[in-house]
Amino acid sequence: MKFQTITKFAFLAFFLLTGVFLFSCSSDNKDEKVFSYKDFLPPSKGGRGEILLQMDSSKWEGDLGAAVRELYMAPMPGFPQPAEPIFKIYHAAPKKVNDLLEEYHSIFVILSLESKSIDSDILRKKFAKESLDRIKADTTPYLIVKQNEHAKNQQVVYLIGKDDEQLIKHLKANEEKLREIFYKTERQRSYLVAFRGGKQTGRMERYKKEHGFTIGIPEGYQEAKDIHEGDSGFVFMRLIDNANGRDRNVFVAYKPYLSQGQLNADSILTWRRELGKKYMKDPDRGSYMTDQTDVMPYFSQEINFKGKYAIEIRALWKLSSNTSGGPFVGYLIVDEKKNRLYYIEGFIFAPTFKKRDYIREVESILWTFEP
Repeated sequence: MKFQTITKFAFLAFFLLTGVFLFSCSSDNKDEKVFSYKDFLPPSKGGRGEILLQMDSSKWEGDLGAAVRELYMAPMPGFPQPAEPIFKIYHAAPKKVNDLLEEYHSIFVILSLESKSIDSDILRKKFAKESLDRIKADTTPYLIVKQNEHAKNQQVVYLIGKDDEQLIKHLKANEEKLREIFYKTERQRSYLVAFRGGKQTGRMERYKKEHGFTIGIPEGYQEAKDIHEGDSGFVFMRLIDNANGRDRNVFVAYKPYLSQGQLNADSILTWRRELGKKYMKDPDRGSYMTDQTDVMPYFSQEINFKGKYAIEIRALWKLSSNTSGGPFVGYLIVDEKKNRLYYIEGFIFAPTFKKRDYIREVESILWTFEP
């Protein structure tokens, strides 16, 4: 009898839920939400900077796996040595992947069609035979990116090629593109961490009015400098964590854009040193902010920053007294409409902690910048 009661209750609950769902779908009220199966997906899992790699175990241990590790586990540029990897890769043999692992926030599936193993057969079943035949006959691998396939806020990337050689060539020839797919998603997750307490909209509006740019300012960041001198300016904000010793810092500097001679890494470093001596001093120690490029080379590259030409630079900063230091990431951005050159930077001080996740937090703030 207890069994019958439970069964009837379950049936009634199912009927009511189904009825509500059908009613919502058939309603003419445009304000009512129409649900899809993705609304009922579980939240994604996994730590920051982690990728779950699904591929044949023998391939992971061979040249193909080495190419993947070289691409995604390369050391973070501009970091103290030994540097942390850009990503943590966790390999999972397809035959051992369960429902829990399918909910990982970042999944990379690599399939070499020359493999006849059980692992590869499991991965083949994810695709129609016609699609696999087409890929096998093609001269380049297929790259497929799916969002929220098994969980919310999830990204699953599929890379499929006819053999190992083709896949390895593709990985080496498209390093930045393949890395950026996961890096962009990781930046979005870092943004959610940085802004979990909200934004300081009042100060953001003031900077827009007084300086002509916008940048997201998370709650907790204190204003250290706000200087406007003619056609140049400098804004500096900090999140001081005295209890744990993990400080995050962001600044924006601008000046007139005069020539293309300003658009190189050496010019960025020269300007940065000038800013350090002028605005970022430690009066207690009689020191100022500078860099450590004399002992460790910087990393720089040209990028597209939200539609504008920019140069990215990564290196180590220090106080001239050698009492503090850490990694920084900066972007030199040209605004041709305003004839203005911006340099925006995030740097951290976390001497006893791993630094990758913290530098990505300030980096996510920099990517809210709009000239």
